[in-house]
Amino acid sequence: LMGVCAFHLEHYQEAITNFTNLLAQDNQYRKNAYLFLAISHKKCNSFEEALLVVSYFLFSSQMLFISSLSILMHSF
Repeated sequence: LMGVCAFHLEHYQEAITNFTNLLAQDNQYRKNAYLFLAISHKKCNSFEEALLVVSYFLFSSQMLFISSLSILMHSF
């Protein structure tokens, strides 16, 4: 919640800190946190960092899908 507030107040560095801390503690809001984190980096003109965040999210999502699929296949 603090990250979203900071984002909407255009305090992007604060938002980056809050979303980074959130991702380290809780995966429940993972998709939204990565999206806001990437946009916050872009707003700070940190385009490479924004791209890294998006790339990491896509890679980890793909790994999660493959892991879930593997678990599902082994249950039969």
